[in-house]
Amino acid sequence: MENWLLLSILTMLCWGVWGLALKLASKYFQWYQVYVTASIATLLASATLLFYLKPSIDVRSLGFVYSLAAGAMGAMGAVFFYIALGRGKASMVVPITALYPAVTLALSLLLLQEKITATQALGVALAILSLILISAG
Repeated sequence: MENWLLLSILTMLCWGVWGLALKLASKYFQWYQVYVTASIATLLASATLLFYLKPSIDVRSLGFVYSLAAGAMGAMGAVFFYIALGRGKASMVVPITALYPAVTLALSLLLLQEKITATQALGVALAILSLILISAG
């Protein structure tokens, strides 16, 4: 098995458990308590990487700006996700929010002028169909 494939499978497994753990947490905590608590784990992971890898980070770089923007969007998305998970079924919320790559693909087409294949276009169409089917349930 190729390294990227194994890492992708491990990511899928971690995120699958992540969604379940957040749903369980939302039974005992308000969304903001879940967010703060989960963010502590993220902060600890970031601090560990910073301590061990000691990366050089140029705050004047566009990479820094884009990284901050990504972090802000991720944080906002997490807040919306935690609220949705607290109010809805995990079996509905998690699959719907997992369709975010379709948004990335559309933005890549519009802003980066990337090209997609017919297979990728079919994938997006099926993702949209899955959103319709899941939300009808």
